[in-house]
Amino acid sequence: MKHCGAIPLHRICYDRALEFGSEAPWDAEQTTRVLTILLASEY
Repeated sequence: MKHCGAIPLHRICYDRALEFGSEAPWDAEQTTRVLTILLASEY
């Protein structure tokens, strides 16, 4: 996918502390989903 000629990157954090992937990403009680989208030049 490109936007204005640039390829965006993404990151998804799953655990409640927003530090690691959730052990049960399908379980809303154990999981918080955060999607951050940025350009490679901003990384």
